[in-house]
Amino acid sequence: MVKNTFGDSDKFKALVYVENNDINIIDINSFDISKTGAFPSFKNTLLLNQKEFLKKFGKPPKKLVEYSEMDDANMDCYVYQGMKAWFMNKSLESLELTSSSYHLIFFNKKSIKVGDNIETIVRTYPKSWKSKRDNQVFVGLKNNQITIDINLIFEYDSTTRKITEIHFGY
Repeated sequence: MVKNTFGDSDKFKALVYVENNDINIIDINSFDISKTGAFPSFKNTLLLNQKEFLKKFGKPPKKLVEYSEMDDANMDCYVYQGMKAWFMNKSLESLELTSSSYHLIFFNKKSIKVGDNIETIVRTYPKSWKSKRDNQVFVGLKNNQITIDINLIFEYDSTTRKITEIHFGY
């Protein structure tokens, strides 16, 4: 599979297939990630470069440098209260939401955040729910008509049936 970053949308053009046709696929332009209560921006956070990301979310309370074995390179990790973002070569590589301080906000005005009942995912992404594994639900992403190799992943607690983490990754 071709490796991809979230960065510039031109990078998505090389990716035209999904390994698993048993999951729901949503367009990256149908939602945004923002602080809970804030309005979405027109350019999805996943498409922002490092400078644009910092402009949107501000300087993080903590910045780490982490090594990526897969890429044999260092990544900047920005740590916010309830969110972590990893950048390599100024492109967003991965994003993790761990509290209700941030949410996915869809342009139909619906939102999903950590702490929500998993039933939201069951109803919204039924194919992905049927294909869940290890308390994770994978939703594929596309940019316009081109499928990309990044997944939206919802983790949940099977006892409380609450979403415990939302992240974007391979």
